[in-house]
Amino acid sequence: MVDFLSTFHLSQNLTKQLEWSYNTVNLTNGDIMKFYLMHKDIQAASLNINNETGRIKSVFNISAPEHLPIGVEYAEGKADKYALDEWWEYRCIPNRRTGIEDALKKLKVQNTLALAVRGNALSLTDKYWIKPTDSDLKWADVNFVDNPNFSDHVGKAIRRHNWVDSKALDYRSPDITTNGNLFKYWLQENGKPYLVKGGSLPFNQQPFNEIIASAIARKLGIPHVEYTLHEDAKPFCRCDCFVTQETELVSAWQIYRTIKKKPEVSTYSHFINCCKQLGIKDAVQSINQMIVLDYIIVNEDRHLNNFGFLRNAETLEWIGFAPIFDSGTSLGYNRPSFHSDEFRCKPFKNTHAEQIKLVSSFDWIDFSKLDNIENEITEIFAVKQAEPYIDPVRCKDIAALVRRGIEYVRKLAQCSESCKLFDDINDDVVKDTAIYYDR
Repeated sequence: MVDFLSTFHLSQNLTKQLEWSYNTVNLTNGDIMKFYLMHKDIQAASLNINNETGRIKSVFNISAPEHLPIGVEYAEGKADKYALDEWWEYRCIPNRRTGIEDALKKLKVQNTLALAVRGNALSLTDKYWIKPTDSDLKWADVNFVDNPNFSDHVGKAIRRHNWVDSKALDYRSPDITTNGNLFKYWLQENGKPYLVKGGSLPFNQQPFNEIIASAIARKLGIPHVEYTLHEDAKPFCRCDCFVTQETELVSAWQIYRTIKKKPEVSTYSHFINCCKQLGIKDAVQSINQMIVLDYIIVNEDRHLNNFGFLRNAETLEWIGFAPIFDSGTSLGYNRPSFHSDEFRCKPFKNTHAEQIKLVSSFDWIDFSKLDNIENEITEIFAVKQAEPYIDPVRCKDIAALVRRGIEYVRKLAQCSESCKLFDDINDDVVKDTAIYYDR
């Protein structure tokens, strides 16, 4: 493991990338390093970053303002450093991620921001990265599509699996820019990346919820990420990466910040206005589908970083709503019973009863497709990994919860002529949900 470069056959370009990772480990703590903020091979800006803390100290020389991250305002030759700081932080592993403190010790870095710096802040969901100003690296040298065999050092440290202490650490991994608090890591098989996600006690239910949400979305024709059970002794699910070499994900949180919100405008209307200003089409219908799915599965965590839109990373043209992903925090995932008060929700209203009123059309729903969903839910839980956590009574209660949601939506659809979209500022989610819930 110590002699990593001689153990694995690497291309010359990839070797340069690994050498950069090693060099950063030996830098003096507190050194200010100069980078280019890159969007594929386009230099958007220059950055000064503290090597020890991973914090951006300054941003300057804005050479391609149109390629700055969405939501980072640019005016009079300057970029909004505060907005860039937040974008930078939310691309990293959150400090509350399960097991992250132990992983950081193994990886010999102070925090997750510094970890991102050592891996050039590369991601599988967007095309941004940082390049040392004295480097000749190109996007083709470093991206995870052209170079799919990314390092497993970070992933092993996170999941505490087969860890061998090494001075020659390789941080070139998409794990460094994968947010969310639950245990997760990227796995590569046959040159393809897969995201593996776990759950939380007492029921470890989230992986199964992802599979249930996939089944419901599939039946209703809602574009979604397909989750399947990952082969492991404990409950884990896995999914493909839905971003391609040409596309990237722009979070709803970034879009939400492109216009200053007026107090009299609702959270929902403000978001739709932001989409219109950016030229994003069909946002209303896509949001309709997301709200309906979240109502049926009683999703409690559809914050503004849990959905978004796809765009072409080169032309900057909007492609459309990203497939629904990250729906595990639903179906009473941590509740001993489902007879408590109203489930909380996001991103627009605090309760599902209010949020479902934002749906402007139910015409796209074929309820007959959901006739046998209870049987499918039972089959999803009828696996060995679920036995220690989900008993038959809980399984039955979960299926009943889904059925109640379906039947209520059916009633709304039947009176859709008289039940029009209702939107005001009452019961609005008023906190920046991406900040409050994702860190």
